[in-house]
Amino acid sequence: IVQKNNCLMLVDQHAAHERVIFEALKKRHRTLSIQSQALLVPETLDLTHKEADLLNSILEDLSRIGIKIEPFGGTTFIVKSIPQLIEKKQIKPLVLEIIESFLETRDPSSKNKWMEDCLISMACHTAIRANKAMQTGEMEQLLKDLEKCENPFHCPHGRPAIVCLDAGQMEKLFKRVV
Repeated sequence: IVQKNNCLMLVDQHAAHERVIFEALKKRHRTLSIQSQALLVPETLDLTHKEADLLNSILEDLSRIGIKIEPFGGTTFIVKSIPQLIEKKQIKPLVLEIIESFLETRDPSSKNKWMEDCLISMACHTAIRANKAMQTGEMEQLLKDLEKCENPFHCPHGRPAIVCLDAGQMEKLFKRVV
């Protein structure tokens, strides 16, 4: 909860952080190659044949967004590196979500949509969780980073990141005015 310019702002920390990360990933993808970090312990992925075929077909695209995966025989793959902006804890669910997203948008003309969906998934899996306790400094930094975003009011999925209530709206909520 934040007060700014005579307004009470309710901030969804997950949606706000997701927006910040998404815009950083998108900017890096547009302007530079995304920086990867090698995993100390590569993570293995055991997939179905269908998932393995799909993953094989997008390995080069994933590499361009910082996810380096190599075949390890059969339907097993090894994740070698991930973008620096994402945390290791969510690699397998992230890759499976990317494969699922590719299945849904398999049309080659929608490659940009698919790539944006990948960046959204990466941001979502990396963002702080809704119930995580944050220190005051972390909250302040998140708000500063959010202010720099092109669209600070919504996460990349379209959910509100900030809801503002001015004095008039609060008076209506408390039935003081009609």
